[in-house]
Amino acid sequence: MPPRDLSGLTVLITGASSGIGAAAARAFIQAGAQVALTARRADRLRALADELGPAAWPAAADLGTPDGPAQAVSAARARFGSIDVLVSNAGFGRRAALAEQTAAEVDEQVRVNLTAAMELTRLVLPEMTARGRGRLIYVASAAGLLGTPTLSVYGAAKAGLRAFAEAVRREAGPHGVGVSILSPGGVAGTEFGTRADPLGEAAVTTPAWLQLSTAQVAQAVVALARQPRREVIIPWPLAGLAGLGRHFPALADWVIGRALARRARG
Repeated sequence: MPPRDLSGLTVLITGASSGIGAAAARAFIQAGAQVALTARRADRLRALADELGPAAWPAAADLGTPDGPAQAVSAARARFGSIDVLVSNAGFGRRAALAEQTAAEVDEQVRVNLTAAMELTRLVLPEMTARGRGRLIYVASAAGLLGTPTLSVYGAAKAGLRAFAEAVRREAGPHGVGVSILSPGGVAGTEFGTRADPLGEAAVTTPAWLQLSTAQVAQAVVALARQPRREVIIPWPLAGLAGLGRHFPALADWVIGRALARRARG
């Protein structure tokens, strides 16, 4: 496995053009790693790479397309050689009732949040197991722990990501590869939901007092690269809410229903 000192290691970060991904890139550079930055928006990636210096490299790819993951991995390897750490962070959600979404919108969310992570893992895992070391870090969501109205597709994709990461951990762990899931709640300073948010303030959102900054999530990602843990849920009160949903589903239904009704009334 990579040492706690991240100096010289290559980190492939998806969703790196803004939000958590960009913050994670800055944090890994500060920790001495070199980073391959992947997202659709090549101009933003180039600007971030210029900011971070020669240890950063833009590897533009659209992970919502079948060839996107392979393009990202190929570009990272062409620049840095092997990949030591994969941070599968790319994701977005549409805040809308399921019946109001098209089949294409559902498919896009599943592709970006889940299918791309699966394909990236399939591409990088053989070299990690052959070396007997590596890190796979999946940025999931509290929405994958507790079903939330208006985020059914996003939550399902993130729940699938958690199940996928759990299985990969059991496959790859014996070969020296650390696999971690990070499940944050609402994060300020991201572009989550900006592609479509027809419900606006009527959607269920994270209360301000529970919101995280992108820097806080980035530091949690770097900590997992140094020392893997099965799953980290931040902020910690969300673990209790997730437990409420598992053990007292009727009570969770009532709490979430009340929150949705309050927002709908304005």
